[in-house]
Amino acid sequence: MPLENVVVWRWRCLSEGKIILGADLCLAGFPTMFRLSDYTAPKVDREKLRCACGSEVIPLAPNLQGDG
Repeated sequence: MPLENVVVWRWRCLSEGKIILGADLCLAGFPTMFRLSDYTAPKVDREKLRCACGSEVIPLAPNLQGDG
């Protein structure tokens, strides 16, 4: 999925239930997690998106407030 789409959406952590801005997500499997804001490739594997706690996330809606 395009990186710019991930960043402009809000996501929910499946473990903690908190809402996360796309820019605050992490990627799993490189061999450890790292922040999405440090990622430079144009596309992201949706299955590797994670909350900082390591839990999977689900998309909620675009971040229309522009705070992320």
